[in-house]
Amino acid sequence: MKNEVEALLLSGDADLLKKIKQLDWRLENATSEQIVAYQLAPGDSALIKLKERLQKKKPGILLVSRDPGEELGCPIWIARLDAWAEILDHLCHHFFPIPSGLRMLAVTGTNGKTTTADLVLQMGEAAGLRGFSIGTLGVRREGKTIEEFGLTTPGQVQLRQMLSHYGANADFVVMEASSHALEQERVFGLKFEAAAWTSFTQDHLDYHGTMDAYFKSKEKIFEYLKPNGFVFVPASQDELVKRLASRKNVRPVAGFTQEQQETLPVFFLARFNEENLSSALALIGQLGVDTSQVEFSKLLPPPGRFYIREWEGRTAIVDFAHTPDALENILRAVKDAFPKQRLIGLFGCGGDRDRTKRPLMGQAAAKFCDEIVVTSDNPRTENPEQIIQDIVKGISATAVLVIEEDRPTAVRGILAKLRAGDVLVMAGKGHEDYILKGTTKVPYSDIAELDGFIARVKGKSP
Repeated sequence: MKNEVEALLLSGDADLLKKIKQLDWRLENATSEQIVAYQLAPGDSALIKLKERLQKKKPGILLVSRDPGEELGCPIWIARLDAWAEILDHLCHHFFPIPSGLRMLAVTGTNGKTTTADLVLQMGEAAGLRGFSIGTLGVRREGKTIEEFGLTTPGQVQLRQMLSHYGANADFVVMEASSHALEQERVFGLKFEAAAWTSFTQDHLDYHGTMDAYFKSKEKIFEYLKPNGFVFVPASQDELVKRLASRKNVRPVAGFTQEQQETLPVFFLARFNEENLSSALALIGQLGVDTSQVEFSKLLPPPGRFYIREWEGRTAIVDFAHTPDALENILRAVKDAFPKQRLIGLFGCGGDRDRTKRPLMGQAAAKFCDEIVVTSDNPRTENPEQIIQDIVKGISATAVLVIEEDRPTAVRGILAKLRAGDVLVMAGKGHEDYILKGTTKVPYSDIAELDGFIARVKGKSP
């Protein structure tokens, strides 16, 4: 390994590897027997922050992505330009080897990654395979989250550590591959048996800039397939199928017949979840599972996806939908399932993210909702009032509009107002148990708020 790493460095003494026993991505965990990989952002402020952190902990070797231009008080390796992911791959291969028998599947797409991955895991485990998933809900196994990490796809070193650790007792892993992760090469060095591309609509333009750049980032999934691997795409995703038509290893996946649809749980009333199920079936079939034996009635939605509760003739659904396409899809599905009921939509938009999708979220809600409640999501460092006004610009005057900046107040208020026959969709938070205000996570959960309200109502009932 020493020679391979040395060839990818601008400077640094590779002989120091002799005393290194561990690789990490966190400076706060640093010891003299560790390499810590640290991507040093451009600018003086990033260097100042790094030096402050090194005053508390110093690793045996600090691997940095650019020349700091000065001594840092510990041995440093400086990565060659564009060699960062390759260096980490060599180090990960040494410190966190992936078990040879672990088969890997990936899921990318604007919407549907979490649901598709969770369905793959459920079906694989039901068929007797030992599996785990890595994604928005953390590391999951046997219906439980066993480790959380806060991203859709972990960083390269953390991901490889997980694959090495959990893969030691598993037959397969299915992981979500976000556009950020593909663009930043977090899955560098991995080869997937197959992948699913669930959808492609507007999101993350604050990072990618244009839809074309966003698409090209997603398209990198093809670089990580085994030579005989396929990317499965729902056949009903017409535009995506057309955009990928020139690629020979794309396989459109057909949906279900009307007779088959009648056997699916209520969760799959939504067309997009039916697409997710089709993609999941195609993926798990690549591992040799007989998909004709899958018992659909035993499949469950992952946490925070189409979480549905009914009481006293009222219905409420919590979902993670946080893009215009996802919000429109779930509202359409609910309207189709409850055509005569009054439909109320409650949602917000995240701060410090793509502002152009905010009025589009408003437009999506106005297409289907009789009443719209616009509130906060994760405002982060933005003014919540400004985010709300950006959303409202897309809402026509056809729906009753309620604005309440404080999400807990908004949820409690609309739940108390629901009449028999009403259907409420609470979108954007899903499984999340916090609201991010500034840089602080304030505890809050749509699901807990809903369940608590129903419990109080039932407690008052005679």
